[in-house]
Amino acid sequence: MTAEFRLPATQPRMKIVLMRHGKPDFDFSRRINAVDFARIAHEYDIARLADTPPAAAISIARQCQAIVCSDLIRSALSAQALGLEDIALTSPLFRESPLPYPDSGAVRLSLTAWAVLLRISWLLGYSRNAESFQAARQRAQKATHHLAGLAAEHGSVLLVGHGVMNRLLAKALRKQGWQETQAPGSKHWSFGVYEYPAGYR
Repeated sequence: MTAEFRLPATQPRMKIVLMRHGKPDFDFSRRINAVDFARIAHEYDIARLADTPPAAAISIARQCQAIVCSDLIRSALSAQALGLEDIALTSPLFRESPLPYPDSGAVRLSLTAWAVLLRISWLLGYSRNAESFQAARQRAQKATHHLAGLAAEHGSVLLVGHGVMNRLLAKALRKQGWQETQAPGSKHWSFGVYEYPAGYR
């Protein structure tokens, strides 16, 4: 039996939990070229979920007093799968930073290969048809202030978010003095935990 995850019992501290959404019901084995990418990206954004959350994800989610989602459907569906109904905030601030892609090209690769290649290119400054890395970092900085404000009000916050954006949020929180007590993983339903003294402003 999987042990239930519990936030540590300490002196009053605010907590922010960054959780990645569940696994979308989506076929990544298809081979496509650049012209297909915008259509395929839209298909991914409207996909339903293909799995259910593990016990540890459900446990920590239900300990949080305020729930935040991005405006992408996989975030809302994941919150529902966790048994969460009272969403304090839904905002595009927390949505995944989309992959860039070229407007033409005959090269056909698997979606997984495209995702790796384009995300590395994005980190190196390529941003055609997408938000730039710098813009995503600035958005993450703004988003952390909303999370911190909710944490100050409610004590604990769960964001049901996305892999890359959650990592940018985690980095922004650490720079603002939040202590990472559990690092976020890369798998679906994985989560990171961040704490700050209750007197934070």
